[in-house]
Amino acid sequence: GRVSLTRGASLLVDQLTLEDEGWFECRILLLDSQKDDFRNGTWTFLSITAPPVFIKTPPTFVEVLLGDSLTLSCGAHGNPRPTVVWHKDESRIEKHEKIKVLNGTLSVAAVTRNFSGVYKCHADAYPSNLTYEWLKQGQNVYHIESLKSRVKVLVDGTLLIPNLIPEDAGNYTCIPTNGLLTPPSASAHLKVKHPARVVRMSRETYLPAGMEGVITCPVQADPPVLYVNWTKDGNSLNLDNLPGWIVNSEGSVFIATANDNAVGMYTCTAYNSYGTMGKSEPTKVILQDPPSFRVPPRAEYLQEVGRTLIIPCEAIGDPAPNITWSKGGWECLATNRVATVSAGTVVMVLVSVLTEMNQANVSWVPGFDGGYTQKFTVWVKQASRGKHEWASLPVPTSKNYLLVTGLLAGTGYQFSVLPQNKLGSGPFSEIVSVRTQAVPTEAPTADSSLPILDPPVLLSANRTDRGFLLQWSPPEAPSSPLTGYVLQARRDQGQWVILSSNISANQSQVLVEGLLRVTIYYLLSIER
Repeated sequence: GRVSLTRGASLLVDQLTLEDEGWFECRILLLDSQKDDFRNGTWTFLSITAPPVFIKTPPTFVEVLLGDSLTLSCGAHGNPRPTVVWHKDESRIEKHEKIKVLNGTLSVAAVTRNFSGVYKCHADAYPSNLTYEWLKQGQNVYHIESLKSRVKVLVDGTLLIPNLIPEDAGNYTCIPTNGLLTPPSASAHLKVKHPARVVRMSRETYLPAGMEGVITCPVQADPPVLYVNWTKDGNSLNLDNLPGWIVNSEGSVFIATANDNAVGMYTCTAYNSYGTMGKSEPTKVILQDPPSFRVPPRAEYLQEVGRTLIIPCEAIGDPAPNITWSKGGWECLATNRVATVSAGTVVMVLVSVLTEMNQANVSWVPGFDGGYTQKFTVWVKQASRGKHEWASLPVPTSKNYLLVTGLLAGTGYQFSVLPQNKLGSGPFSEIVSVRTQAVPTEAPTADSSLPILDPPVLLSANRTDRGFLLQWSPPEAPSSPLTGYVLQARRDQGQWVILSSNISANQSQVLVEGLLRVTIYYLLSIER
């Protein structure tokens, strides 16, 4: 009832037993043949692996008179054939003068008091083609320098690690295999409890003069560290005499303001509930000046759409600091082995607004995105309305312009742009005030009543530390009185942008800040 055919001519045997092991023949019988010559079949051997099963066990309790003989029988069967061994009081009985073990039977010719104890019979059987591989954190234990000389994999797959050290802690995986199919695996995490110890103490510790400093005690402890004792120049460190000094939760010495009092040789000793593994190697504390900025960035930069902006940042120190810019914003960082100092700035991109009668085209150049995709919102309100009447208009993703429609003709408006990314909102741009074009009262004619003004003369541009200084002379004989100037600029062949529209008629120069590369400056005189 345990044998059946499946999937055509395959043989299915349920609930295998050791007796099922042996040779099986698959033979094809031809129904139209008059004889059976037994030459159209194939043979296969079924090997069955079974764990040991006791077929004979010793009694639970045995009493023997002094000097009598003792026999304890133990037998087991399985596949492979089990090996029976005996243990006395948890120790395996190897070669013994008065104890003999033969085919699983233990015998003593003459019992003495020394033979009293607990005897156990063990039956072991391991397939010859079964091997075990142990990995720690994915690496074979025999390839790990700190383990390979101590570790041992026993015949039953047990991993033996004598003389544990803290570095032995980690995740271990056992992979048994017999060469067939995909082997299974099982993992266990080893935690090594040990006294607290200090590892890899730096020979030198640099503290920045006049700044916060930390003398680190690199502690390794399981259970967690309870406290850390410090010495300075061979004496116990008394923090009561050092205002602004504390030992933090990690066991390191924190100094609010480092000065000459910090210079010296330090050691630390960490303790947990298991005790300590000793004090650290000494570290020499050296006081040194932190990096300083030789050319820091200005507090704020204003720049127009389409322009190039260069923000300088130079620092000096010993050793020479490395200059980086943080991704969280416009912040220059100067770092060396002593300390890290920073200088921040705000970049405001000027927004360009070109108006028509009932609409305005708002454009800008995106600033630094902080390492994340940013989006923008245009805020607009009539200039005559209160500060709480701003309206927000979303900008499509990846666009840096927006056409704002539905505006009133001949009306003053204010615009500002707000950038945002996943970390939050950035600063608003400067508010730009414009006026939409008025509705024409009559059709335009070729003849205009407005006087035509001559341009200023002797226009020059000189670069200074703060920007470009523009200088000019007024027209020699203007056809009508001057009321002021308008300053326009463009980059290469781009659009003209009004930089200033309120230059007095009495002025003959103006300083333009933040413009580092402009192809053309154009100065117009107008009558107001």
